[in-house]
Amino acid sequence: MQARITKPWLCPLHAIRIVSNPEHAMLWFAVGCISIALNAVLIQQLISRGVRCDPWWNPDETGWPASSLASEIAELAAREITELGQLFFRQKVSELLMEKAVQEEMGFTSQDSTKEHPLVGLAVELLSVVIQPEEVVNERLSPSTVKRLKERVDEHGAVVIKGLHQPMECRLAAEFVHAEILSPWATFSNIRDNKYRKDYALPMRGSALELLNKTLAILDPLFTATLGPNSSLVEFSSLTTYSGAGPQIFHSDSSAASIKELRSLGRMFSAFIYLDDVRPDSAPLDVVPGTHTHYQFLDDEEKDLMTSVPFARLAVPQGTVVIYDSRTLHRGAANTSPYARPTIYFSLAERGKFIPIGPAYSLREGYRRFPISIQNIRTNTIPTEVLADGVSVHSDEKCKDQLQHLCPVDGFQGDPDRRFDCAWYYFTGEEESHDARRLSKSQPLEFTDRPGVKEGYEDSDEDELAADREKLRDQEGKFDFEAALAMTLRRGGAYRSFPLDRRIMNCGVASRMEMILERGIFAEGFVANVSWGALQPPPSRTSGAT
Repeated sequence: MQARITKPWLCPLHAIRIVSNPEHAMLWFAVGCISIALNAVLIQQLISRGVRCDPWWNPDETGWPASSLASEIAELAAREITELGQLFFRQKVSELLMEKAVQEEMGFTSQDSTKEHPLVGLAVELLSVVIQPEEVVNERLSPSTVKRLKERVDEHGAVVIKGLHQPMECRLAAEFVHAEILSPWATFSNIRDNKYRKDYALPMRGSALELLNKTLAILDPLFTATLGPNSSLVEFSSLTTYSGAGPQIFHSDSSAASIKELRSLGRMFSAFIYLDDVRPDSAPLDVVPGTHTHYQFLDDEEKDLMTSVPFARLAVPQGTVVIYDSRTLHRGAANTSPYARPTIYFSLAERGKFIPIGPAYSLREGYRRFPISIQNIRTNTIPTEVLADGVSVHSDEKCKDQLQHLCPVDGFQGDPDRRFDCAWYYFTGEEESHDARRLSKSQPLEFTDRPGVKEGYEDSDEDELAADREKLRDQEGKFDFEAALAMTLRRGGAYRSFPLDRRIMNCGVASRMEMILERGIFAEGFVANVSWGALQPPPSRTSGAT
């Protein structure tokens, strides 16, 4: 049967930049050749079987069971997959080192050196480990499954686990998350491109907590094998991407800048629970496998050489869990589909070492004050939620009046984005937008008399935080890593929970300012569609949470 290849698996030779610097060329050898090698060999296998390289294909069209290829790949060791890419090593060396004249004669150019090359269906299978249904039902992984999971996350920095959660579980959690986001009593993390991409720290209750508990119950052997026993929960949030969100830039959540940090920092994993099918155009997670080890020590010039190297685009079915090392290069892709991508995620950190400084640490205010471990969640010994300080003074009605006074509709042509930039300036002092810079000159901040507000105006210095937490010692004079964990969560990842300016004192929750201004997902008529219909807005809640 003739194969129908519908995705650009092979990285075109002209998309590889020719590098004259031998050191840079050597860097390309180890990375650039992976795409051609990995894809050429496996595509040849696919062609021989007549399998399409499309994650959404219908198996009936080809007569080849969808699970057959996945099961064969699952039998490969993680290291075997990595070594498979080295088959075309000499070919790539030749391409990178040939003279420019030869390059031009053979028709290769560098015009497409910045073109992106996402790989979808097969790339997902290469990063996947199959968990048997009975392992999920019994919440008990076999030793061989744990071994495969550990190998993938150790070798590739990411692993895909399909079928961990049932559709109804995911639907209930998606509705819960959407309701929380649309009536927020915690501030959205200030991530890049946050108008339609909401990172919202979740309360530990309801269907979201049930999914977290189930995930930990099943995957605890993996986390124990990689992070050690009873690792710390440092994030519990929803990163829901709505239609219209643009792509993020590739980044890692943490990194080690020195050998000292490499030794002292513990590992940290993030796990995404996908509550609906993720299609290639509905903001899938893009990851660059293997970038969690040596990559972090490269300089910016060397990293720029890799722009056109293919990456994995994780379009996965509902109920899938994706785990990645915080040092792995990744991003959220654009959501150009008509659907939202509801997601719950959590992050776990190794105990007995320092946690990285830099991640957002999207975790509710109260949970930052009490180190939470897997065991706390499994035994339901979670501390009572403590809302941010600003909640106690917030009033939607009074906040609306203050916003109209400081950021009037007429003064900003009724543009919700510009009005929110204005409000954000008074709340945080940030001056990134043109309007905020103008306001800072004409309307300097009038700081509140709340203790510590003016002193804490500038962001916490990371070097100062690193020095302060190394001073924390227990009674035996050893590093007090639990105290360092709490300090890092409070100072390293916290977002301002109280307004800076006294003229906006009734706006105690920044995310509710966005709601009041009807920006983005809060705009009248905005609908969050998913595969089973529209996510329902929450019942109206009175201002002033209890």
